[in-house]
Amino acid sequence: MRHVYEELDPKRQKQIKIVSVHSPKFSREKELLSIIAFSEQMKMEHTIVVNDPGCILWNDLGISCWPTLLILGPNPSGEGMNLLFTMMGEGHRHVL
Repeated sequence: MRHVYEELDPKRQKQIKIVSVHSPKFSREKELLSIIAFSEQMKMEHTIVVNDPGCILWNDLGISCWPTLLILGPNPSGEGMNLLFTMMGEGHRHVL
């Protein structure tokens, strides 16, 4: 996702917020310090990283594979999320 973010006009970068949700597959991946270290290593300054060790968001959003990109917008009713776009898997840079 970083490559797409970096290609955006700086004005657009300020208009979006990227939230990366980490749903660990292995027990060592559940450790917060490991997630922080990986985020720093990957230079993920453009995103907020959320740890979801119980895969609650993964299940609630119906995600079935990694990576999955969701674009959410404001919900006019004020309740819940407004899902605008979903893309699953890799190799979609040309679409983004």
